Amino acid sequence: MPPAPDTESAEMRALQTRATVLRFLVMTAATLLFSTMAAAEARLAVLHAMLLVTAGVAVAFALVKREPIAAPALNRWDEALAHLALALLVGLFLGDASVRPSR
Repeated sequence: MPPAPDTESAEMRALQTRATVLRFLVMTAATLLFSTMAAAEARLAVLHAMLLVTAGVAVAFALVKREPIAAPALNRWDEALAHLALALLVGLFLGDASVRPSR
């Protein structure tokens, strides 16, 4: 006897949520790794910019895949929001010197 439709959809939502969390963690780890390659005084600014780019990439993929914004499971919209929240948090620690052009 096949599983009930509610059970199947709950399992699919759980799978989608796990995939989204894993994708978020991998992208965040890659962003952190690449930002450490920048000069010491510019690391936070680079991390901030890269987090904004990863949020934009998540939004682009959400638009291409036509994912609903208010879905029952986590999706790329939630991933983009998490990246934007991290970028905002990093942006709080940026000072004038990191965004001012050098002379």
